[in-house]
Amino acid sequence: MRERTLVELLQEARIDIKKGDDERRLDELQETLNAKYRDRTTLLSGKPTPAQIEKITAEINTLDAEVEALQVKIRRENPAYADLTYGSALSASEIRDLLDDRTVLLEYKLGDTRSLLWLVTKSSVRVFSLPPRKVIETLATDYYKAVSGGRAGYGDVARLEAELSNMLIGQVSNAIGKNRVAVVADGVLQLIPFSAMPGLAANETVGLPSAGVLAELRRTAKARTSSPRRLAIFADPVFEANDSRLISAKEVSKEKYAAVGRDLRDLNRGAELQRLIASRTEAREIAGLFPASHVKTHLDFDASVDAATDERLRDYNIIHFATHGLLDTQRPESSSLVFSLFDKNGKRRDGFMRLRDVYDLELSSDLVVLSACQTALGKDVRGEGLIGLTRGFMFAGAPRVVASLWKVDDAATAEFMKRFYRGMIKEGLTPATALKKAQNELKATPRFRYPYYWAGFTLQGDWR
Repeated sequence: MRERTLVELLQEARIDIKKGDDERRLDELQETLNAKYRDRTTLLSGKPTPAQIEKITAEINTLDAEVEALQVKIRRENPAYADLTYGSALSASEIRDLLDDRTVLLEYKLGDTRSLLWLVTKSSVRVFSLPPRKVIETLATDYYKAVSGGRAGYGDVARLEAELSNMLIGQVSNAIGKNRVAVVADGVLQLIPFSAMPGLAANETVGLPSAGVLAELRRTAKARTSSPRRLAIFADPVFEANDSRLISAKEVSKEKYAAVGRDLRDLNRGAELQRLIASRTEAREIAGLFPASHVKTHLDFDASVDAATDERLRDYNIIHFATHGLLDTQRPESSSLVFSLFDKNGKRRDGFMRLRDVYDLELSSDLVVLSACQTALGKDVRGEGLIGLTRGFMFAGAPRVVASLWKVDDAATAEFMKRFYRGMIKEGLTPATALKKAQNELKATPRFRYPYYWAGFTLQGDWR
């Protein structure tokens, strides 16, 4: 069921369905919801009362629920969706056909009494038993908390890493050898950086929602017209009302600053988004690897939602977002990338690219890079996999996405991305190979040797 649902979402994003009453109603609801978000931004720019904030938040939540319910109804009842959904699960031979001689697939399924691991190669399929869900979840959660917590827990990281690697990889390490490893993770395992596992230290690793999604990504990629290597970069947006780049920074009112905080608290975050100063250097160094005519850089106030959702973005085959990513675990559809929250005159504007906005993009890119905080995370719906910004960009047309599993140090991110792009552009490496090389280089650098700095970056999607 998980594979069917994800493939349906991919196919749904790429077909034109003749609109009936439900589809027209959905368009109307979406327009109303967008208007409510604009109203909230305007309201928060002034001095709203708690009652006003509560009222508009309730209205948005109600509309959100209506939109979601109608989307589910359309997917169930529209024959065009049904035609695409049935038969989307792949047979063992079809999965093997997706692999090359240098790639193996590991698929995990967590269960209450025992869990299972499928090892698929070009010529065989084998199944292994693993401990029950609770045992794996406890160890994996402890490891994630330690590795994402910075240098302080490094002793625990090494111990937990070894235990988890032995549990998840130990039975199949000899069969894997030095091959590339594609991982279809389940539940909490979607939080785990498999590239950091001692059992996979010599292997390239990529993540997949499912084998069926990989097949669909490749099918749609074949139908696309290839374009010259062109890069669009978004970096160093203006998040704070007292940012020195604002003309009227000294006169900015406390109300405007508080309004930003209220927007962020809506996403269960604090009232501060720190400026990503190193992202400016990151953008400059990455852009320098391309001919100037092949790069479009959006900095400061130009790093806006309007620019990020412009239809001309489809002209670029690499899109790089160096900004904050915010995770809303209660309402995953509201998870966002954050762009400039002010224009150059200090006027508040909606700077959130929400998951629903990502679904509406029509991209022709080969690669999307989310150089942001926790963009690989979303809400794990058991049986459907992880639904987050990473998957959203796949649904929008990107066959591969690089993202982070936790909040990574700004300077380390810039250094990692510089090395990653150098591997792709100057050395001609695939994204999967370039990512592994960049991880190894950071690991060999004293300042960034701890897994916290390099292990969180993952490639999701097609490794080719």
